[in-house]
Amino acid sequence: MSRLAYKTDASFLEKIALGAMAARKTLDFLNSKGHRMIELERLSLSDDLWKDVKLKRRRVPDLLCIKCGLRVESRAKSKLEITVSHSQDVKDREWDAGLLDEDWMAFLLCTKTGKGPRDWAPSECINFVKIGSMRIAESTTKLKQRKGAEEGSEVQKTWPFRVPHKSGIITAIDGNTVKLAAVDGKISTIRLALKGAGRLVPQVKVGDAVRAEEQFVAAVVPLVTPVTCPGGKNAAGFAKDLMAKEFTVRFAAAKALGEIGDTTTCEALKKTLGAEKDDLVIMEAAGSLAKLGSNDGFEHLKKVISGGDSEQKFRTAVILSEISSEQAEDMLATLVSDTGLHPEIRAVAAKGLQLRTGLKGQTLRALIEATTSDDFKIRLHAARSLVAQQETVVGLLLQSLPGRNDLSSATICWCLARIGQPAIADILDASLKDDKREWCALTLGLMYSHIPQESLAELKRRSPEIGFAARVLSRIQGWIYELDSA
Repeated sequence: MSRLAYKTDASFLEKIALGAMAARKTLDFLNSKGHRMIELERLSLSDDLWKDVKLKRRRVPDLLCIKCGLRVESRAKSKLEITVSHSQDVKDREWDAGLLDEDWMAFLLCTKTGKGPRDWAPSECINFVKIGSMRIAESTTKLKQRKGAEEGSEVQKTWPFRVPHKSGIITAIDGNTVKLAAVDGKISTIRLALKGAGRLVPQVKVGDAVRAEEQFVAAVVPLVTPVTCPGGKNAAGFAKDLMAKEFTVRFAAAKALGEIGDTTTCEALKKTLGAEKDDLVIMEAAGSLAKLGSNDGFEHLKKVISGGDSEQKFRTAVILSEISSEQAEDMLATLVSDTGLHPEIRAVAAKGLQLRTGLKGQTLRALIEATTSDDFKIRLHAARSLVAQQETVVGLLLQSLPGRNDLSSATICWCLARIGQPAIADILDASLKDDKREWCALTLGLMYSHIPQESLAELKRRSPEIGFAARVLSRIQGWIYELDSA
C-alpha cells in the first residue's frame, strides 16, 4: 500500500471514528433523559473501517428513540460550527435529504488526545438544533470550499453562530452583545450583529455558565433543550409508519419493530416483505421478523445470503449480528466460512459473533479456520470473537496449534495471550508437547508480564528453555513496540 493510500485510509478512519464517538455520546446523553435510543443508520455507532464493499449512500438519521419516535443526526466537530456537508449535484445527498422538520441535529466538539485516528474525546456539552429551524434559516448560510475528492467532493454549508473562546459566566445580554465574565477575571464581549444585515439570537441567559469552544452562545437557529422523553410512540404507531411516503420513516419503522419486540406486528412486517419496493426497508423488515422469532425473516435473509449481491450480504451479516438466536449464529458462521465471499463480508460476520458467549463448537471451529486467511480483517475479528469466549475456548485453541499456517498459529497464540490467566495452566501443559513448544513459548512471551510468579516458577521447573524463550520474546516485543510507537 502506498503512503498516499495509507493517509487517505487514516483520514477516512478518523472521520468514521469521530462520527461514531459523537453518535455514542449523543445516544448515552438522551438515554439518560429517559429515551430509548437505538442505532438507526447501520454502523453509525461503529468505528470500524469498511470501505471495500460499496454500500448505498442513503441519508438516514443516526439514532431513533423507540419510545417517542425522536430521530437525531449527530455531528462531531474538531472546531464547533453549525456546519453540514451538502451535495448540489448528487440526488439524496443534500444536507437534509431524508430528514423531517421535527428531527434534531446534534453538534458536539471533539478534542484530539493522541496521534491515532481514534484518539479523540467528546465534549460533555451537546448542542441540539431542529432540522425545521435550520431549513427556515437556510438563506443565511454560507458555502465553503469543496472537500477533497477522497471525501466525496461535497460543499460545506454553515449557519451563522458564536462560540465563547473562554469559559465563564454570562453577566449581561442586550440587543447587540452578550457579555461574559471569564474565569481569568476578564470580561469578554460577544457581538450579535452579522456583517451586512441581520442579528444572531442569544442562546444563553444571564447567570449561565458556559464552556470555552464547546457551545453556541448565539446563533440564527434556536437550540433545543432536551427534556425527559415524552413517550407516545408504540409498536402500533411504528407499524402504521411502514406505509409512510418517506423512505426514512418506513426504514425507521421496520427497524424499530424488531427492537420493541411486539410479536403482534409480525403480520405488518410480512406484508412489507411483499409490498415494499426499497430493498433496504425490506432487509430491515426481514431482520425484525427474524428478531421476533418469525421464520419468514430468516428465510428472506437466507435467500439474500445465497443469491444477493455483496452489499446485501454485508448488510445481512450486520443484521444477523443483532439477533441472539442459534439460527442467526449458524448463518453468521456460514458467512465466516465461505471463502468465495468478499473478505469484508466474512470479517463483519466474524465481528457479529463477538458479543455472544457460549458459541457452538462448529462456530468456534469456523472462527479458528478463519485465522488461516490472508486477510487481516478476517483474522482480527475472528480472533476477537474467540477471545470473547474466554476459558471455554482454551482447549480447542491449544488443540489447533500449530495452525494450518504460521498466520493461523500466531493468531491463535494472540488469542490465548489475550484470554490470559484462565489459559496459563493449559498452556504450561501444552508446552511439554514437541509440536506445540515454540508456539507456547510465543504465547507465554506475549503475556509474560501478566503471568503470576507462582506460574513462572512452575514454568521454570517444567521447562527452563521455554521459560527463557518466553522472557526473551517478552523483552523483544517491548522494544519493537517502543520503536514502532516512536
